[in-house]
Amino acid sequence: MNDAWKLSLALDNDDMPELSPRCRAIANGEHRDVRPRPSRDDQILSGEIAALTARIARLEKKKSPKAITRRDFETLVETIGSVLGQTLQKEFAPILQRLDELEKRPELAYRGAWTEGCAYARGSFVSHQGSVWHSNEEHNASRPGISDAWTLAVKRGQRAPTGTRPPNGVDR
Repeated sequence: MNDAWKLSLALDNDDMPELSPRCRAIANGEHRDVRPRPSRDDQILSGEIAALTARIARLEKKKSPKAITRRDFETLVETIGSVLGQTLQKEFAPILQRLDELEKRPELAYRGAWTEGCAYARGSFVSHQGSVWHSNEEHNASRPGISDAWTLAVKRGQRAPTGTRPPNGVDR
């Protein structure tokens, strides 16, 4: 029970002997300071407020840095961009070269059964008479197996006897 609470109870009950010396002094009018004593938390908080106030005062006294002009900013961006561009170009040069090589490779794509009059691109695969052929030339319209424009990729196999199953057990 704090002193102020004891004082109010004592004044109501006329029970002066239970009062602390501070309360007696207050009750007798001998003590003018009736403010409660600050708690430990209040002392810590007031110390932190004082430190922050001092920090604000220091910051307000500091001179602000020189403002950067638009021209200075543009020069800075150009310089950073130039250095960054050169670095990226060096780092990505091997990757870009490899990408160009890969893009120049012929496309490997199965185009289905060979059709007379249809031109096939280099790298195309077609089936003709049970075999698979690879086109070695651009705009290849010749029949597979007649010229060097085609390379045999998979040779036609023999037909299995009727009613037999392949080794993996899957029917056609």
